[in-house]
Amino acid sequence: MANAVLERWASDVPEAGEGQCQIRIIFEDGFQYRNQFGLSRSQKRISLAKVLRQQLAAMASPNTSQRKRKDRTGPITTIALPTLPLNADVILARYDI
Repeated sequence: MANAVLERWASDVPEAGEGQCQIRIIFEDGFQYRNQFGLSRSQKRISLAKVLRQQLAAMASPNTSQRKRKDRTGPITTIALPTLPLNADVILARYDI
């Protein structure tokens, strides 16, 4: 359902722009993940799970406190590392994303 909502929102983004929305995922054990999600009109199919796995994999790799990336299927996403209480590797291993 989240994917369908994000796809509708992406279709409303201006042609020459990018929209941002805040996402918050609450897992069954109460752990919460928050981050920004970039939306562009060119996105036809959105997979929140895929984006989340990409963000966590980027966090797990050695880098500085903040990283900007552009993947082949979506807009630039800002990833802020210090906001997670758990290590990104632990999150990827613990949760079925």
